[in-house]
Amino acid sequence: MTIKNQKEKDILEAAVKVFSRNGYHSSKMQEIADQASVGKGTLYEYFKGKSHLFEEMMVYCMDKYIDELKNGINKSKNIEDILMDIARFHGKFLKDHLDMVQTFMNNTTNISDDIRCKAFAHRELLINTITSYIEEAKESGSIRKDIDEKVCAMTLFGTLNQFYTNKIYIEKEEFQDIDPYPIVDIILNGIK
Repeated sequence: MTIKNQKEKDILEAAVKVFSRNGYHSSKMQEIADQASVGKGTLYEYFKGKSHLFEEMMVYCMDKYIDELKNGINKSKNIEDILMDIARFHGKFLKDHLDMVQTFMNNTTNISDDIRCKAFAHRELLINTITSYIEEAKESGSIRKDIDEKVCAMTLFGTLNQFYTNKIYIEKEEFQDIDPYPIVDIILNGIK
């Protein structure tokens, strides 16, 4: 997603807050405008309506996740540290965007086929990003040469997502108290 200017970014950030707080159906364009410190008419200069703004906000959040992940990983570390960084990043992102994640999960009927396709493309980009870290670890001899990088990346991401979702949303643990090492250990050392 290409953001045209700071005002559009402010509107998207305001939408994240309002949709997170109220859910899709209870959110009003006026409240989003107020949160962004713009007039309601300004929202319509950028977005066709509430559903369009919601969808663009989802794309914005997906872009933000991938950009922050790429910028937050120090590739010079060993594979265990990289996987720990990915795990901590994912957990922190879920914690920081708890309401937004729940809003996404609770409003799947408001998502167009186009946005679903974009979400799958973002997921693929995310998996490819993680795959590149695993490929580098294979090349350096840090992990087995016979491992399927993409399967490993999908396993890691799926496991991390389930692990942190359970810890944060169900068990209500504080992010800083969650140790991702058991997941990284299983990924790196297997279960036998």
